[in-house]
Amino acid sequence: MNCRHCGSALNYKAQFCNHCGKQLKGEIIDYSDKNKKYFVRTIVLYTVLVLILGINHVVIQHYNSFLSEIAINILLFCTVTTFIVIDPKPFFALLVTRFRFRPFLQIFGFILVLFPIVHYSVHFINTSLFKIDYRYVDSYFNTSHPVFYAFLFVSLIPGVIEEFMFRGIMFNQLLFLTSPKFTILITAITFSFAHFSFISLFWLFPFGLFLGYLRYRYRTILYGIFCHMLYNAIVVAVELSM
Repeated sequence: MNCRHCGSALNYKAQFCNHCGKQLKGEIIDYSDKNKKYFVRTIVLYTVLVLILGINHVVIQHYNSFLSEIAINILLFCTVTTFIVIDPKPFFALLVTRFRFRPFLQIFGFILVLFPIVHYSVHFINTSLFKIDYRYVDSYFNTSHPVFYAFLFVSLIPGVIEEFMFRGIMFNQLLFLTSPKFTILITAITFSFAHFSFISLFWLFPFGLFLGYLRYRYRTILYGIFCHMLYNAIVVAVELSM
């Protein structure tokens, strides 16, 4: 990437240009050999993601959803691990940050507004249009430890693996190819459609935008992981109490 003000080459994590000192908000794309490398990696990543989602869809059709959760998370973990091994430095840089109080206020405020809207809207749509009251935790009641598995597969694992995939690996690849704003948009769209739920799109998309904002604003995925896990944990807790 290059500075839009003076054209100087930039580090992908830079917030200010080392040459002219201007604040960076949207960088000019540099179609060098390095960018071509990241373009190829991005195409490969999206291809693998589509294959994983296709496999997951087949598993759901033929097996129970608990097995599909295990299958999809294993495949996502292997994909994330492979891309981390290929290019570890940019990824591990996202796991380091100094503590800030402001992002936690933003996270709690966002969840406080989003959760009740989503919870009651989805409940109304399911009961009014589809005559069902679907809950994420239902598929875990036939397991030996339903509460444990519900928090594990709805909150903990998705909060880590999905953030590693979308705001970690995928976000890093796209930042070398396009502007930060467009990167946030693309990852939010991909994150939304990856869940194969039309009803969920109206809240997964703004949720993905917010997670992308946290990732770019604070140059780390730790706040996004916390936000993702906390939101899903609240969903599990509320559904278990019903």
